[in-house]
Amino acid sequence: MKSDINEVALQGIEFWSNICEEEISLSVEAEECQEHGRIPVYVSRHYARGKFLHIWTIFFAVEHENAGN
Repeated sequence: MKSDINEVALQGIEFWSNICEEEISLSVEAEECQEHGRIPVYVSRHYARGKFLHIWTIFFAVEHENAGN
């Protein structure tokens, strides 16, 4: 996401976006399983939560830079 090459930066953003989407889906599934007394097949390892501040800081820096262009 910090790359000077726009395509590489976009790939980084897309990667973390996909991770976040998957973790949200896993969270919803875990809640549904808990409500029905089942164990979810897959569980989140909360990678995005652990890197949230780092990702958010870079994302806003990239957005701020792009807004100036």
